[in-house]
Amino acid sequence: MTISVVIPCYNDAALLRTCLAALARQQRVPDEAIVVDNASTDASAEIALFGGARVVRATQRGIWPAAAAG
Repeated sequence: MTISVVIPCYNDAALLRTCLAALARQQRVPDEAIVVDNASTDASAEIALFGGARVVRATQRGIWPAAAAG
């Protein structure tokens, strides 16, 4: 079984760092983490890459377009 986690993100660099660290501490670590950068203007994409996540860029803002892109 493959476990993927999709995290829509818009200007949530600090919370994203916490989220990725929590995922890394799980008893069953996900096989992949995908962060959907929803046109952030902060360091969200860089934090995601540093945390080992794959970054997908979504230009249309909103939770539904970001979740669909993931």
